Amino acid sequence: MRRVLVESSYGSIWRELMEGITFYVRAQRTGWHLHSVTTEEIARGLERKVDGLMCLLPRSRGELIEAVRKSRVPAVNMLRDATPELPSVLSDHEAIGERGAEYLLEKGYRRFGFVGVDRDWSAGRWRGFSRRLKASGRSAVLMEFPLAGVEERVGNSGALMRTLRGGLDRLGAPGAVMACADFVSRAVLDACGREPKLRVPEDVAILGVDNDAAICELTAVTLSSVPQNLARIGFEAARLLDGLMKKRRRPREALRILPREVVVRRSTEAIAVEDEQVAAALRMIHESEAADLTMKRVVERVGVSRQWLDRRFKEVLGRTPSEEIRQRKLKEARKLLSQTSLTVQEVAMRCGFTQGENLSRFFNDWLGMSPSEFRKRYGAQL
Repeated sequence: MRRVLVESSYGSIWRELMEGITFYVRAQRTGWHLHSVTTEEIARGLERKVDGLMCLLPRSRGELIEAVRKSRVPAVNMLRDATPELPSVLSDHEAIGERGAEYLLEKGYRRFGFVGVDRDWSAGRWRGFSRRLKASGRSAVLMEFPLAGVEERVGNSGALMRTLRGGLDRLGAPGAVMACADFVSRAVLDACGREPKLRVPEDVAILGVDNDAAICELTAVTLSSVPQNLARIGFEAARLLDGLMKKRRRPREALRILPREVVVRRSTEAIAVEDEQVAAALRMIHESEAADLTMKRVVERVGVSRQWLDRRFKEVLGRTPSEEIRQRKLKEARKLLSQTSLTVQEVAMRCGFTQGENLSRFFNDWLGMSPSEFRKRYGAQL
């Protein structure tokens, strides 16, 4: 039986990571004996007979990272990039930003803001957000603040709230803001509550990251959020550690895990399109089953000609209804491939494709990989 230490920092985050770790241990029948340790107990734990370590060490703990490396105990770092000293399994922060931009574009917004903090993970989310908007011919205003200032804010007072509110006013309504984390989206909501109030989501839609229920469910307006896939990170960290303890070669680069799909709450429950026919078409596309979506059905529901809807959709949103339908099907296929064990053919049928080959061509066109390659890279084991 192998003795494995698991750093037990960060409360709810640790519990989700442990869900993935324990799933791997049971599914693979590894026979590991897991011991939880605090950050300060890691060095002492390594002095005893131990076979592996999974930790969450930031770069600021360089002396502890070096102690782990020198111990020669196989170790994997989670959520924080300790490469090359320690192999790391991370959230794909740029993919998180892209996922947020994609979702807000689907809602029809044309004015965008991003509220970040002075940390690398926030900068990664901003890069993904701005890149996805740029691909759609849009741009966003960046509002960045010191992390300590956002964490220590008191109610709706102070320079932070005034500066943040000024940025929201300049953004204009209707606008959409992605915050780099849920505690930041709560600050954005507080800023919207300053007089004269901005309505959420009618004037400003707010989207955060982490899906922290203690924040998202307990605000005056519940907050939508992009969840990190923490259980998958735990699973992949356990799989990587298992390989290292069996003397397999360590990876040269960090493994980055895609986020889950957006958890929708009140803060983004609006369609930011004034044209009634375009709004109706957009709503139908994103509320219908992917398998049932065709241009013919959308046109029949809205009650206009296809030529008119194509032209007007392009004028209002910068893309055609057909492109919107393709993105909707891609989103559903991506979700089914990453979160279920359905075959590629079954996924194709559920997304309205006639055969798996068409889905493969579609994936290659949009993502540069086949559905099977996507599942191998990002598919959930949980």
